[in-house]
Amino acid sequence: MKNKIILLIVLIWAFVFRLVISPKVFNGDLIAQASWGDYVANAGPKNLYYYNVWTFSWPNHPPLTSLYYGFCFNVFRHFSLNLHHSVLILNNFGMFEGNYFRFVDSFDRLVSPEVPYPLGYMLSLKLFPVLADILIGLIVYLLAVKNKRNGFKYLLAYLLLPFSWYISALWGQTDQLAFLFVLVSFLILVKYPFWSILLLFIGGSLKPTSIFLVPLFLFVLYKSRPKYIYVFMGVLVTIIFCYLIFNSFTSEGVFKFTFERLLPRLFDKPLRLTTNAFNFWHIFVLHNNISSDINILFLSGKNWGLLILAFINLFTFRVLYKVDLKSIIFSLFVVSFGSWLFATEMLDRYVFAGVVSGLLLSVYYPKIFKHWLILCFIFSLNLFRGWWYPNQLFLLKNLLEWNNYSIGLFFSLANTILYFKIILIIVNEKNNLN
Repeated sequence: MKNKIILLIVLIWAFVFRLVISPKVFNGDLIAQASWGDYVANAGPKNLYYYNVWTFSWPNHPPLTSLYYGFCFNVFRHFSLNLHHSVLILNNFGMFEGNYFRFVDSFDRLVSPEVPYPLGYMLSLKLFPVLADILIGLIVYLLAVKNKRNGFKYLLAYLLLPFSWYISALWGQTDQLAFLFVLVSFLILVKYPFWSILLLFIGGSLKPTSIFLVPLFLFVLYKSRPKYIYVFMGVLVTIIFCYLIFNSFTSEGVFKFTFERLLPRLFDKPLRLTTNAFNFWHIFVLHNNISSDINILFLSGKNWGLLILAFINLFTFRVLYKVDLKSIIFSLFVVSFGSWLFATEMLDRYVFAGVVSGLLLSVYYPKIFKHWLILCFIFSLNLFRGWWYPNQLFLLKNLLEWNNYSIGLFFSLANTILYFKIILIIVNEKNNLN
């Protein structure tokens, strides 16, 4: 009972802490997403990807993510209505001023000329990533307790270290929200394949980088030998949901919309070996923008990345001796972190799934926890580099920019070496047990 109370206090504290820092800053990415959500909520989703007048940037996120942004706007409306009702009730008791009243007044006001959306709407966009953050922390705790580890050690490592709250409460990105669905889909895959397929679809629809985990998901699904009816129903319902979601954005047919309108928008980005990510390719390009089409030993960088990913998946299939949580989480780490490390067109945030998987893996293999802490530290620095928030950390900024960002070489090397070292530690431990 005591541990449950402490757990509740820690989760509430972590949630409140994230809410308190959420209004401090709004990244340009979130402002663009706010514009898409505003459009969906007020004009409807039908013509979102056809509309050509945008102040910040064109919509380049998947349809389900765009619906989510519109949902956040409606959540803001609901909160705003209830907040103003509460003000009327307090006025009936003769209360007319105080911090609460000032907050309610600011809730509907534009944040600033640079952030031309109500404060409440911007906070609503951060609310669900923050909630997902807390739920991931709870999963980490429960897994640790189940394996007779110190649950609070792993919970606090996740909730306190900067990478989690930096992405959710400050940046407001959907990485936690998407990975929450993906993580649960892998955790329940053996027992509940129907729900697992749906959850993976939702996670992948919110953050398409989950596509790198599809081969692993299919292999685990095959190895678990589920009843075909559950798999068939899961796939069928997923196809129906996908059709309904896509159809809500177009009047010209789902296939035409998908291949002629949506996909060009989603992939309308410059091809780069790496983009502000301390991964393997960063060792060679540092801060320079090098196309992933560049030839390296008779193959393009992109094809080298795909070839390495194929080897990573084949290795994972080879070591997945039995389908249990321990093996699934090991495989999840190897593929998710390895995909970010070696695939091209990677951003800094895309390693989130690999870092969280590494923490879960350290529950089973405590020896790697110290290595995970280093990966986590580098990830936090990687997130800071480029956005440079908070501005007070100018000494750290100068260090990361020193000599044309040369220090990034050492962080990328460390990520690569630690990735293989963690795998080697676990493979050796597995071999010693067999």
